[in-house]
Amino acid sequence: MSQIGRPASQAKDDNVHDIDKRLFNASVRKAMEVLEAFNGGTPEQTIGQLTAATGADRSSVQRAVYTLQKMGYLSSDPGTRRYRVSEKMMDMSFAFLRADRMVEAALSPLALLSERTGESVHLSRMSGSDIVYLLRWPTGMQQHFASLPGRRLPLFCTSGGRAMLSLWPRDAMIDLIRNCPMESRTAKTITDPDRVIELIDLARDLGYARSDGECLIGESAISSPVQFPGDQHSGAALHVTLPDSKYTDAELEAKIIPHLKNAAQMLSQIMSS
Repeated sequence: MSQIGRPASQAKDDNVHDIDKRLFNASVRKAMEVLEAFNGGTPEQTIGQLTAATGADRSSVQRAVYTLQKMGYLSSDPGTRRYRVSEKMMDMSFAFLRADRMVEAALSPLALLSERTGESVHLSRMSGSDIVYLLRWPTGMQQHFASLPGRRLPLFCTSGGRAMLSLWPRDAMIDLIRNCPMESRTAKTITDPDRVIELIDLARDLGYARSDGECLIGESAISSPVQFPGDQHSGAALHVTLPDSKYTDAELEAKIIPHLKNAAQMLSQIMSS
């Protein structure tokens, strides 16, 4: 799988398994699947590629693409007959970020965390069996895609996912880990469910989780969970990402982890007020 991201269509979402056929609109679903095909895939795609990615018949894909293009959500290159998402898609992201209370509340804790650590800091939220980055505060040189909001990664191999799951009831956490898909993203990705459960238990004891090169070679991440009302079967986390081997464990304990835990606690208090 590409290290760029994880298509939303691969995320485990119970809503798609509990469908009232009287209300469910299959045409809308096909259009959304066309849009999801661009997430984590090739930025520009032909009708044939979109047909293969969605599994729908070609005529349905053509109609969906035509409609999305006329509505402004897709643009095309007449010379190559390839389509890509347009800037109008940003309207949906803006609407979500503007309406989300946690995004606004996280700005001050993230700014403080960035100032005190000098490293890249982020806010993520649980989405099915993935995490989705909502705010990114990069410093220094990073791969372009790694610093963008909206990036989706699996729960099991991210420090943020493990941190979030450390707040879950243990039985529910174990059930999720044993039933979620586990694919290696790098040579360092841990895919043994028992080992992942051990790391989540450790995060529960320490108040933070860690991953080293499991999603992106050369990158380490440390995350602390954010507690908020109604989070028992969801979650959020603050992250610090940094080049691996930049700090010793003792230096992380002294220079990074206390500030991370304080920022997560600050956000938790804001969300609980």
